[in-house]
Amino acid sequence: MNAHDAFVVLNAVPGCGPATIRSLAEFFGSVDIALVQDEGSLIASGIVNSQTAQNIVHFPKDKFLEDEYNLTRQKNVRILTAADEDFPSSLREIPGAPVVLYTQGDVALLHGACIAMVGSRNASHYGMTIAHAFARRFAEAGLIVVSGLARGIDSASHQGCLDAKGKTIAVVAGGLSHVYPKENAGLMRKIVDQGAVVSEMPMAVL
Repeated sequence: MNAHDAFVVLNAVPGCGPATIRSLAEFFGSVDIALVQDEGSLIASGIVNSQTAQNIVHFPKDKFLEDEYNLTRQKNVRILTAADEDFPSSLREIPGAPVVLYTQGDVALLHGACIAMVGSRNASHYGMTIAHAFARRFAEAGLIVVSGLARGIDSASHQGCLDAKGKTIAVVAGGLSHVYPKENAGLMRKIVDQGAVVSEMPMAVL
């Protein structure tokens, strides 16, 4: 198993967050070597507890990868990991940043100049109007607008950017096999066509 696959697997193991995965890779010399350690070696590293060590050893690695890559092909999703040259350089410098990104759309946007816009899901009409206007102006200035595809301010921000023919990135909480909220399915398709949708979660995670 190569480093790319190992990152994808460990990202799905309960108890293994990005910081833990990075620490394991550093301790054992590489992420793929860390993945094949026995429980005793993992616990002796002092990085994970016994339960997480068991989760790593007993995780159905090959079956998970087969299912995951089948889903990514069906959904036209590309997986970037910290082992890949085109993984966003900024994320290599931020403690606790994701080590795996599931992406749909224009991956090159992950390397561009971005501005984040987030806000209330229960936003007022005025708030959504202002968010739309700000996003439109940011897009006209050449910035990539990043938001979370949620109801309210997030949706207005994405839409403002799209209306200006700009580029927008939606960073979503769940896996890319699902759309949440359901009413944003159309907006998500537009973002994939005119920008990118990104998640750090495995495909089937709700």
